[in-house]
Amino acid sequence: MCGKNGLHWITAGLVVGLFAMTVAVGQPSVGTSGATALPKVEAGKMALDGDAKDWTGLKPLWEEAGAKGGGMWKQTIDFKQVYVAHDGKRLWILACSSPSPDEQYRTHERSGLFELYFDMDANRDTGYQAAGPFDIAAARGAELAVGMAARPKGGSYQDGCRIIMALHGLNSRGKFGSDAQASPRQDSDEAGSWIAHGPDGVEMAIPLKDLNVKDGQPFRILFGEKNQGLDSSKAVFSEAVVVVKD
Repeated sequence: MCGKNGLHWITAGLVVGLFAMTVAVGQPSVGTSGATALPKVEAGKMALDGDAKDWTGLKPLWEEAGAKGGGMWKQTIDFKQVYVAHDGKRLWILACSSPSPDEQYRTHERSGLFELYFDMDANRDTGYQAAGPFDIAAARGAELAVGMAARPKGGSYQDGCRIIMALHGLNSRGKFGSDAQASPRQDSDEAGSWIAHGPDGVEMAIPLKDLNVKDGQPFRILFGEKNQGLDSSKAVFSEAVVVVKD
């Protein structure tokens, strides 16, 4: 389960299990013949609340996702274990963190969160293509990305934070280009949102239809944590090839 003491840093390229790995930016993706089958959870079992209690008995996809320690600015939220499952309708993701988002923002009023990219055909030659020094080489091939940001819950971060997210389409020319599409904005404080946060971290439930997930077709998930300012090209990524089997 979520813990304050995740595994020590896994060096770039070291395989965790067989198909989940932490990679340096620009390394080639793994093959798809042995993609990790995501666990299926009972519909209605999961509560979107950022609490790990619903994930008891499930194994994380990564024990130490992205950068080790601190994340952006090196003194902020550290995302550790990341769990991914599905219930036949939604892709569930729990990113465990230390401290929790509320704890962090009440103390520092700023922090890095994380980035998610989805390469839905596990093909680096389709979708987004890195083309310049500030592009994200690790995300080459991705068709979708999750962008997110934190905002004060009330008048100040002393009241806690809320997290805003949207699912963006990526075109071949650049991240969030002119022909990219985005889902309606999701706010952790609004009913029916795809995102929430709580004592154990950030939790999402993204409709499979919005990701264009096809039963039995492998796809790539990339989890990025920035540890050098705002430049996404400096993010440290974990990636896995997974498959949903209903």
